[in-house]
Amino acid sequence: MDGLAISPFIASLPKVELHVHIEGTLLPSLRWSLAQKNNIALPYPTYEALLASYAVSLTHRPELTGRTPGIPTFLEAFAAGCAVLVTEDDFYALAMSYLARCAAMNVRYTEPFFDTQGHPVRGVAPETVLNGYLRAQRDGAARYGVRSSWIYCFIRDRPVDEGLAAYEAARPWAAAAVEGGGGQMGCV
Repeated sequence: MDGLAISPFIASLPKVELHVHIEGTLLPSLRWSLAQKNNIALPYPTYEALLASYAVSLTHRPELTGRTPGIPTFLEAFAAGCAVLVTEDDFYALAMSYLARCAAMNVRYTEPFFDTQGHPVRGVAPETVLNGYLRAQRDGAARYGVRSSWIYCFIRDRPVDEGLAAYEAARPWAAAAVEGGGGQMGCV
């Protein structure tokens, strides 16, 4: 068996996936298609160049890695990927893409993390994000058998007033979709 191959026994086991930042699951193919759909210019002339950009450094501290200039950090790549998420259908497509991959790996339950604070600066209202993810939560359970409980995050290095406003904007969705809350690093 190949060292990267998964044994049939392991593949057949039901799984859970906890602590996944949903925007970090954005596949290059979906990023490319959403950029085209939303007329968002990417800094890559071709899809192949976009693929090459996914070779990221996992730290933002070049003194630790000797990072090559021009190679983005994970957080830079994460934030750049968020730029193509504009409509409710975009957030829905992102979540459904992730939930389909969960089903393929026999993940039966997942807890994706998300925030709404990074999107209004791009003109995307919190309800756009929340409605897309709520719809995917329902459809992912029905279509793929993957249950999900969504964890609402606050960006820790943003002003407290901004976090409180984000909390108030998300309250109407709390009973329907959001299971909890947490903090995350400034990544948008």
